[in-house]
Amino acid sequence: MKKINIIHFLKNLLLNDEFDIKHILQNMLLAVALVGSSVSIIVSFALDISLVGNLISLLTTVTAFVTFYISVIRKNKAAASYLVSIVIDLILFPLMFIFNGGIFSGMPLWIAFGLIFPWLILDGKGCYIIFGLDLLSALSCFIVQIFFPELIVMPQTDDLTVLVALDMLQAIIIVPLIVGITIKYQGYAFEQQQKKNEEQEKQLVKAMKIAEQSNEAKTSFLLSMSHEIRTPINAVLGMDEIILRESSDEAILSYAANIQSAGHALLSLINDVLDFSKIESGKLEILPVEYNIQTMMSDCYNMIIMRAEKKNLLLEIRCDPELPSGLLGDEIRIRQIIVNLLTNAVKYTSSGTVILYLGFERTGERQIMLKISVKDTGMGISPENQKNLFKDFNRLDELNNRNIEGTGLGLSITRQLTQLMGGTISVNSTLGKGSEFCVDIPQTVVSDQPVREFVENRRAAPKPKKEYRERFQAPGARVLVVDDVKLNIDVMKGLLKNTKIRVDTAYSGAECLGLVKKNRYDLIFMDHLMPEMDGIQTLEKMREIPDLPNKNTPVIALTANAMVGAKEKYTGLGFADYLSKPVQSEQLELMLLQYLPEELITYVNEKTDAEKPSQKAAEATPELDTAMGTDYCCGDEEFYHKILGMLDLKSRTDKLDSAFRSGDWKSYESLCCGLKSTTRTVGAEAASEFAEIMERQAKCGEIAYIRENHKRFLGLLDSLDSTISDFLKRNKTEGEKY
Repeated sequence: MKKINIIHFLKNLLLNDEFDIKHILQNMLLAVALVGSSVSIIVSFALDISLVGNLISLLTTVTAFVTFYISVIRKNKAAASYLVSIVIDLILFPLMFIFNGGIFSGMPLWIAFGLIFPWLILDGKGCYIIFGLDLLSALSCFIVQIFFPELIVMPQTDDLTVLVALDMLQAIIIVPLIVGITIKYQGYAFEQQQKKNEEQEKQLVKAMKIAEQSNEAKTSFLLSMSHEIRTPINAVLGMDEIILRESSDEAILSYAANIQSAGHALLSLINDVLDFSKIESGKLEILPVEYNIQTMMSDCYNMIIMRAEKKNLLLEIRCDPELPSGLLGDEIRIRQIIVNLLTNAVKYTSSGTVILYLGFERTGERQIMLKISVKDTGMGISPENQKNLFKDFNRLDELNNRNIEGTGLGLSITRQLTQLMGGTISVNSTLGKGSEFCVDIPQTVVSDQPVREFVENRRAAPKPKKEYRERFQAPGARVLVVDDVKLNIDVMKGLLKNTKIRVDTAYSGAECLGLVKKNRYDLIFMDHLMPEMDGIQTLEKMREIPDLPNKNTPVIALTANAMVGAKEKYTGLGFADYLSKPVQSEQLELMLLQYLPEELITYVNEKTDAEKPSQKAAEATPELDTAMGTDYCCGDEEFYHKILGMLDLKSRTDKLDSAFRSGDWKSYESLCCGLKSTTRTVGAEAASEFAEIMERQAKCGEIAYIRENHKRFLGLLDSLDSTISDFLKRNKTEGEKY
């Protein structure tokens, strides 16, 4: 029992958890060396080799004990290592070699062990230096043995053979024992480290699984929250659109327009968070498609121009005229990058200009580097803030910009989208003067026709009027809307009201199953997330019903989970298609036109003249094409009249004339730009084209042309103002008659 306790004590002493592997190894070597040197001194005194040799052996044992104390008790590995290496290896071992018989002793083995010791214990340069000194010392010992043998002190005894044999025997036993322990311990340490690594690897795999589960839970939470948030927004925006369609009160229409704006802003924030989650989880896909660069630029302009005009900013779209018009890439993500940068520029620019420029650089026969630049005259960004510009949820100078909306994810998402497409993004900004963001994205060329030629061809071609898809009726069609939220059903009924489609409703999967057994439907809209029985389970049970009247009826999934791959997911589950909430009226009508039987649909041009609601507005004069203007306003006459009443051309022409008289050509250019878009919106093509010409001349500094044509331009605008005024009065009078 006592023996076991001593062994346990020595084990705890030498293998202390505070020691690293090399320190433990050093302690074990010192312990064995201490035992070995003690045996060596006993042998030395017993055989009476020499007085000096005996004293050196004693000194070596004392040094070994002191070193052991420093390393094990004082826990100073470095001091013990250098004490052994310098005092024992470099001083005492050579002396013992000379005074204990040289090669006729066990010292050659001890010297050999001294050469091994630095490699086992020391680190860095110290290892190489001590080994070099030990090697020099060992070589010196053997040089003395060879060339100066008289300096070697031999034992004073008659039986030299026995003495040498005993000395060598103890060295042969102890030195290999030390080396063996070293090898054994290193193997043991390696195995323990390997087990530890395996355990850590298991823990890491476990942690990764937990992290993945956590990430999936987060994504699931965001999806769920997306659904929960989008559901009431769907109801709000849907009801609001019905108000915009049916109300004639200007104040109510103004309130409803503000609700639409705020609702879509909220949806934009939700989409930012979802995009960030998809990128972070690696679930966002890059889907290359063929697209037209000019169309994309027009879309970006139309999405931002209203924001810019509200802040009286000049928004310019420029491009390299040789830029190929047809490209292959992820058009949606590239448009998102451009819109994010333009939105950011408009947000942080209080006055001046925002410029979008698209250029390119050839990188191969069919490859280019699409170069996107967004430059503004805004507040600029300090060098300190530029370092954190693309971090998640980071907003610059939040104290001073707290009135500016946003999550701080726009630039982070832009950077990550750019990187996903193999591109780069950079910023060049001067505080107080403005910023320029530059994005380079590799694209494949589909059509080499330059944008310049495309623009010219487009202007030369006849301009088709915008078709409003909602203007059709299907009174013979019958659809079923399944949703557990009454507001959502009311929205769908409101959006479908003008189509005269018969709408049945169900508030649960069970109620839906009861209706589809009894009635034949031309189309079924099914909400995905419903309590008790969700849309997927309901569809599965429908398919199991024998002799179902709706066996071949298309079922459209209604979902707020606007994630990548949603269509593939739902069609794979048996749905014909899906609609994302909030349901947009145009998307709904396109879905109806796609899936309803053709014979049930009556298009607007099939109605009699008396039935056409836009007949009153269908007038055309050289100044104003009211039919075109009505089309631009989604076919809503009342809304078109409201826009005409808000145009206020008199005020704009006064400002234009004031800028002309003062020579403020920058303002003149900006006012022409605004007139160009607003007059086109109401169907005043002649005024819009004249405004575009005057804007271009102001931009190029062709002042002589402006001076020559300014009065003619004002005359056209005055004539247009009179035409609009007469049109509004005439329609007001006709309305009062009815």
